[in-house]
Order: sequence, then C-alpha cells, then structure tokens
Amino acid sequence: MPAQITNRKSQISVNAPIDCETKARSIPPMRAMVLEKSGTPLRLMEIPRPKPEPGEVLIRVRACGVCRTDLHVVDGELQNPKLPLVPGHEIVGTVVETGTGANWFNVGARVGVPWLGWTCGECGFCAFWINRWHHATGESVDYLPSQDLRIAQHFPEIPREAFDSSVQLIDPDGSVYSGAEAVFRLCARNSRFRWLLKLYHVLPPFTLLTEWSYRFVTRHRPFFSRVTKLLCRKKSICR
Repeated sequence: MPAQITNRKSQISVNAPIDCETKARSIPPMRAMVLEKSGTPLRLMEIPRPKPEPGEVLIRVRACGVCRTDLHVVDGELQNPKLPLVPGHEIVGTVVETGTGANWFNVGARVGVPWLGWTCGECGFCAFWINRWHHATGESVDYLPSQDLRIAQHFPEIPREAFDSSVQLIDPDGSVYSGAEAVFRLCARNSRFRWLLKLYHVLPPFTLLTEWSYRFVTRHRPFFSRVTKLLCRKKSICR
C-alpha cells in the first residue's frame, strides 16, 4: 500500500533509551542522548516518557545501532531536522506499554525495530523506495504507512481512496500533495534533488510525463517491484 508521509515537526523521537519500570503506575522520566542543534555534541538529558498512540508500542531500548543517516543529521548535513531529536531507530528492546489497537505484542515481549519499521511490509516496491527517500531526507520527514491508525485520526479530511492511489505528502501548514509532485517535494528536502521540483514547476511536458509515469507505476507495482529487485542484484541502486 502507498505510504503516507508527513513532515509535521515532533518534539522528541520515541525510539530512545527509557529509564523506567514496566508498570504504568510509576512513570519516571527517561534518560536519552539528545541532539539540540546540528553540529553540536549530544547531551544526556532526562525527558518525559512518551505515551504510545493508537497502533504504537512503547519500547525500553536495550541496544541501538548507529545509522549513517543519524550521523548526517548530527553533523548538520541534512537540512531542517526535527529538533530536539533523540537519534537512533535500529533497536532491540522490551515492550513496556501498548497503545489502543496495538495487540500484536504483549508487555514484556522482546522485539526488534528494523530500518523499515514504518512500512506495512506488503509491498516490496514501496518499502524499497521509502527506504531510499528516508536516506535522502533523514529525520526531517516522518514516514507512515497508510494503514497506521493515526492517519484517520489526524487527517480525516483525506479520503481513504487517496492513500490507495498514491503517496500523500502533508506539509506543516496543512497543504497536501500527491503523486509525482509529492515525490519531488519530498526529494527537495535534500538540496541535491531540488532541481527536480523546479523542473516539475517550469516545464509542463515534464510535469505531464512524470504524473503519467507515476500513475502507470502504481497500477503495476508488482511488476516494477520485480524489476527493482533484479536491478538491485546487478547494480548498487540499493545502497
């Protein structure tokens, strides 16, 4: 299923080390290494323990990997990161609390959170490209699958059919973009790819061609997923 994307700013990432007991009756703050400004050292802080929203689980982190994207954000190589930020999104930990509807894990379960933790896993093609977009944009954009329970809760004005047909990009001011324009606006978060959005806006033939191509690809995702996997084996496009 197409992924929903929003770059609304959040305050603190929830995938951070948690210094708390599993029982909800006592909720101490959690300790985390926080990035307050790009290019500066992380600072050990105590921050409020997050509350899992519908469809989410709260995890006490036992081990966390360092992704190259984390280093790009810390070093200031990606623009407009969500600050303050707790870097780290490849983790192993224990479920300590579950939100409404998140009944696939019990409290106390040992879980792993992979790089593609925000995809539905039903479409390899979508998962692959979301992975690449995340590499390009870093933590300046939040990625969610269209099945996420928060979508209907926070964006009821967007019909379900819109998510079924194309990716949806939601800006902080509430503007919604879809299809090829959403992809180019997303890529423009990285300065290397802003020329694509400029070309989209100033060259009508390019606009028509890319929107038609987007619709064609979405109608034939299984085929293009196989093609992508084939090219991935032969070239370095997966990196």
